[in-house]
This record gives sequence, structure tokens and C-alpha cells, in this order.
Amino acid sequence: MSRMGFVVRENDSNYGILYRQDDVKNRTNLSDNESKIIARLLPTTFTIATSSQPLDIIITEDASQKIIKYSLCKQSPSDSWYNFRVMTRQIQRYTSFLCGANLPLALLYFDKSNNGPHFVTDGDPRDFPLFDSENNIHKDVSLLPDKLNTLLKETGSNYFIKRAISLSGEAILQWFEDPEAILLNAWKSIEILVKYEYLKNNKNKLPTSRILEETEKMLESINIKFDKSKLKRYYELRGYAAHGIPQDYDTTKEFEAKDTEYLKEISNDTCFEVTKLSRLALKNVLEKELNFSWT
Repeated sequence: MSRMGFVVRENDSNYGILYRQDDVKNRTNLSDNESKIIARLLPTTFTIATSSQPLDIIITEDASQKIIKYSLCKQSPSDSWYNFRVMTRQIQRYTSFLCGANLPLALLYFDKSNNGPHFVTDGDPRDFPLFDSENNIHKDVSLLPDKLNTLLKETGSNYFIKRAISLSGEAILQWFEDPEAILLNAWKSIEILVKYEYLKNNKNKLPTSRILEETEKMLESINIKFDKSKLKRYYELRGYAAHGIPQDYDTTKEFEAKDTEYLKEISNDTCFEVTKLSRLALKNVLEKELNFSWT
């Protein structure tokens, strides 16, 4: 999980660039229950691992000047720090979903009466894998701020898609930390899309016993090729990650062996494949539902 980095002071250039925006100057026009955050990516270079050679991604000074905007009705009217963290995490999730990495951001929160907090997130300098080779943002990172603004705006009223993006992005924010959490978040992202598609044609909630069957239907409907046996195994491992009890053990030693075996399988290929599938499913749904494109 990305840590909160350091406070940006009023004489710091990161603060100054954000603070001079008209949104902040006109904050008194906000409603009493409204809060906003403006952010920008910080200039950096990071590497994505590919099957051929590492791919260097560069966020230029020009790209970092583009402001990302996000607003919501306050979840906690009296606690600006709580609201700020909720909004910051949402921007981080959308950013990691779009680019497949955890990037540093300068952020400033404000509401009708408050001019802060203002922070810089650390990001993560370690190598991330290449989840989707056709993601054009990898080729032109200057697209990222505009795409973030578009996605934040266009998904604001669609709870299912917004939640699915958040979970897919959260999987990447946790990439170097907790394989089970990565798997759970990525699979939940897929399952929310499944329920979204299911509810379009059915009045009743989706039965738990049919999750895997409806997942196959959803992937087929958005033209994603998949291996049924692998998908079933992903579903089984997701269940194990959630409940943590192997069924075939009698002794403590057997439990340890089975648990280690499952964790190794989750850590190796499963996290990557399910996260990749989550992102691909979302990409296809976004193109279909919102006419959203990476380019």
C-alpha cells in the first residue's frame, strides 16, 4: 500500500502549482457537503517488465502540469483528513488501473471553508509487470492526466464500474505486499462486472452457486477468450484466499504443507493472470458502456 509521503508547505512548488488553481480560489461556491481534491503526477521514470526488454515510462514536466480533479459528497462532514484519504486513495486506484503502476502524486484537498490537507504520495519505484501490452498510455504517458479526468467523471454515477475499477487498481497498489489481497481484489473486480451484467437482464440477485457460470458468460459476451479450467482454478483459489482453510488435512504438518502449496500457486501466476483478466474485462466494458478508449 502506498504510504502518505510528506506535507507540502505553502512555499513549496508542489503546493504553489496546485494552490493557484481557480477551483481552490472559488471554493466558497461549493455546497456545504461537497469536497474536492486536485492532484498532479510528479515527474518520474519507472520501469515495466516485459517478455522482451524492460519498458521505461517517463512522466515529463509538461505532463505533470496537468491537473487531475475529483469531487464527492463528504463521507465525514467534520473530518477533512478522513475525506482527504478516501479521495486520495480513489485517485491512486484509478491511476494504477490506467497505467499498471503506483505513481507519485501531489494532492490538495479543500471544501467550502478548508484549504488542506496537502500531501505528496511516495509512489513505488520498483518494477511492475506489463499487464496489458496494448495499453497506449504506456507509449504516451502524457495521455494519463486527461484520461484520469475523463474516467473519474464518466464513471462517477455508475457504482458497479467505479467499484470494479477501484478494486482492480487496489490490486496493483498492493502488488509487492500481499498476494492473497491482490487475488481477492482482482477477482472481486471481475465478479462485480459479472453482477452488473447479470442485473441488466434479471430482477433477482445472482445466486452464489452460479458465480463461475455467469463469469464465463460475461467474459464471452465481451469477447474475452479464456481457459475454463484455469478460470475454475482461479475461483477455487479466490475461495481459499478468502476462507484460508484447506479441506484435505488431518495434522498441523499437513495443514502447513497445503497452505504453503496454495500460497505459492497464488503468488506465482494466479495474481498476475487474474489482475490481467480484471483489467482486460474492464477495458472491454468501458469501451462498450462509455465509449472509453486508452488512446
